[in-house]
Amino acid sequence: MIVASSRKPGESFDVRIISLDPFWNLSCSVFREGLLRIPGGEVIERDISFAGSYTTTATIDEPGIHRLHFTADPCNDTLLSNEVLSNPIRITEKPRGPFWGDLHSHDKMHNCGAGEHPFTYAREVSCLDFVAVTPDFRAFSQEIWEEHVKRVKEANEAGKFTTILGYEVGFSEGHHNVYFRACEGDMWDVSDQPQWNVDSLLSRLDNEKNFIVPHHVGVDWRPQERYHPERDEWIPLIEIYSQHGLGEMYAPEHILAYEFNRTRGKEQKYASSVDRPVYVRDAWAQGRRYGVIASSDDHTGQAGKPIKGRAAIFADENTREALFESMKARRTYGTTGERILIDFRVNGAEMGSEIFAREGDKLKFDIEINGTDQIAFVEIARLRFDSGEWESIFYKRMVDRNLFHEGRLSASYDYTDSFEEKFDSDAVYYLRMAQRRTVDDYPVFAWSSPIWVSELRHKS
Repeated sequence: MIVASSRKPGESFDVRIISLDPFWNLSCSVFREGLLRIPGGEVIERDISFAGSYTTTATIDEPGIHRLHFTADPCNDTLLSNEVLSNPIRITEKPRGPFWGDLHSHDKMHNCGAGEHPFTYAREVSCLDFVAVTPDFRAFSQEIWEEHVKRVKEANEAGKFTTILGYEVGFSEGHHNVYFRACEGDMWDVSDQPQWNVDSLLSRLDNEKNFIVPHHVGVDWRPQERYHPERDEWIPLIEIYSQHGLGEMYAPEHILAYEFNRTRGKEQKYASSVDRPVYVRDAWAQGRRYGVIASSDDHTGQAGKPIKGRAAIFADENTREALFESMKARRTYGTTGERILIDFRVNGAEMGSEIFAREGDKLKFDIEINGTDQIAFVEIARLRFDSGEWESIFYKRMVDRNLFHEGRLSASYDYTDSFEEKFDSDAVYYLRMAQRRTVDDYPVFAWSSPIWVSELRHKS
């Protein structure tokens, strides 16, 4: 059951109840006598019957975090789950999302995969707020590109469902996705390029209208030094997770590493972790100011499946312009697919920020997490630039054998989510967390964009 992540008190929002088959398409299963309510509160709707999907609307007046509860009698398979909680929704006077989407997906049209209706799937099945279909630029002709732009324009519904124009490019330096502020612009024609590399691509783009996001990090691309300071203005974000595996750090033993993820799905069989400085943490250690997203790299026309990676963007409205500005400002985070609400701040500054302090100043960390299932752990990792070492400065493991204890869905339920430390070195901090149960055998993780804290130096 999918709802918006934030709304004003009394403001109407859609409630989407989705039943999927084993192939992640809408099922034919029939449910009857459904009851939709707020746990411990009012009944929203009774006697709901549907097959595949059902949409209704609701309002909540009381500020705070809420989840809706749905029960129904399955008619044709008693083994089907008939009870579900929605993702959390924050009722607040100043809603900013986050909006949820998949910025990296493919379909049949450009010989990049299968599936012919990626925008319909993203909107009606995954219930995304925004999506980008990013065909491989080598499959383009001018005619195909014009058709792609047309489809992106036609699928857009400003304020409700935002389509973002983009494409994927691949070099020996790795794969990158290119995004456009507006639904206009040309594809990259490599026929007249003396070199086929990232710098040649950037020479044809406008950083007021475009940005790029490195994809598939942690794979053995060359040259070894993947991240360059002269490209910083073009790269506000980096993809920390996709269906292929974890790009956070070199950790081949991690349950989301390429070695493990390729055993779970049919599309990601070839990648292995490499012990080179090509991961997200390596980019941060080299001084790059990148925020993070996650997205699927799905090749079946099924963008936004809740196991392959989703991007969360804080913005005032769900429009291309607002989302583009928020991505440029790094007001983002990524999850493996679940719509987990994360609020991570240092001295009141939100994720993606750079703040300044003097030696000995107190740094106050605030954490609030509202999950879709029991939270397993919450951690803050820090890199001090003077030592170059990563360390865990905050770790809370949520211990509860009762897997259905609803209170464990929110981290703030169990402890005070703020602590302090004294500033003594330029550093970068980010939050990482996991939930207890898997989704279709995929573990559930999330990662915030970092917050950089630098010394406030007096000008001479």
